[in-house]
Amino acid sequence: MSRASAPSSSAWLVGVVSFLVLHCISPAAADTLRVYRIGNSFTWDSHPPTIDSSSLETPVNVHSGYHLRWGVTLGSIAAVSSADLASSEGVWSDALSNEQWDVVIAQPFRSGSSNLASDVTAVQAFSAALDTNPLNSSTRWALYQSWPFKKATYTVDDEWDAWFDPTDGLTRHRQAYYKALQGELAQVGVAADIIPNADVLHYVIDNPDKFDAFSQLGDLYRDDIHMSKLGSFIVGSTLLTYLNNADLTGINVRDYGAGLDQHEKDQFLSAIWRIVATSQRLGDLNGDGFVSSADHLAWSAAYGTKEAGVDANLDGVVNAADYTIWRDAAARTASLSVPEPTGFLIGLAPVGGLFFRRVARRVHAA
Repeated sequence: MSRASAPSSSAWLVGVVSFLVLHCISPAAADTLRVYRIGNSFTWDSHPPTIDSSSLETPVNVHSGYHLRWGVTLGSIAAVSSADLASSEGVWSDALSNEQWDVVIAQPFRSGSSNLASDVTAVQAFSAALDTNPLNSSTRWALYQSWPFKKATYTVDDEWDAWFDPTDGLTRHRQAYYKALQGELAQVGVAADIIPNADVLHYVIDNPDKFDAFSQLGDLYRDDIHMSKLGSFIVGSTLLTYLNNADLTGINVRDYGAGLDQHEKDQFLSAIWRIVATSQRLGDLNGDGFVSSADHLAWSAAYGTKEAGVDANLDGVVNAADYTIWRDAAARTASLSVPEPTGFLIGLAPVGGLFFRRVARRVHAA
């Protein structure tokens, strides 16, 4: 091999570290994925009590616990630990501290003065309760998208057309708001994925020709706010697809009385998978829909820059905090224990030069 074609020592070390991160792991498989959900009637529309039976034919079986209060924000739920409806595990303050959970899902809601700061504070309160139980040290967090209202005071076109508008800081049922909330939570140590319910609904609304069982926006709603049976099938299947991280096409997923045949289900399930698979999961730094060694390489290549996709916590620069987010996400995504780049790897630092010294320093500072 000529000198010109030889890989640099730092590039070689990046490959070694990435390989070890993905392969020096201990699986922690479970028969059932335990999911706890916090929200209001938007969460109810994906049928938390019946998701257990809905998932019997999917690759991952799901048990769903929940704390629901109608018509209120996350801040209101965090401030008063009482529920209109709760699962057998109890209200959030009891369930999160006393039970083991694989995933906790929070659903923001636009009302009054609810904003980024109040939603972050609420999730921090939930996270603090979760952290009191050492069995929840690797629990994943996710944000459940609430969809725009179909209401006379908020015209349908304005609400759905604004789905991609920039956030103004108030809690909004907009894509930009969820991305902003995801970034704010990352900065306080809560790494959360986004479950793209409304992204899927938006795609369905924009592509009626692709679905035999859908023709107009009204097909998705039972009133000005809540989902019809068809809408419930779509948002419930989006949740199941996210939890399985798999294409559910061909599986007889519950349709909640929508009367869909398997072909009609598969049209929705295929579209749902394409959107879930390409949605920005926290730690997916290269935007391919997965958290893997490729994201570690993307982070190292963009270190010190302002590359938006790699700036996981949206603080304006690719730095140590973004590495920590990727590292933690890699462990959670596959229920794996990702090792710190310490031990015998530290001995490789002189070979790797500046790159490895930066990694080691960041990890210990995290």
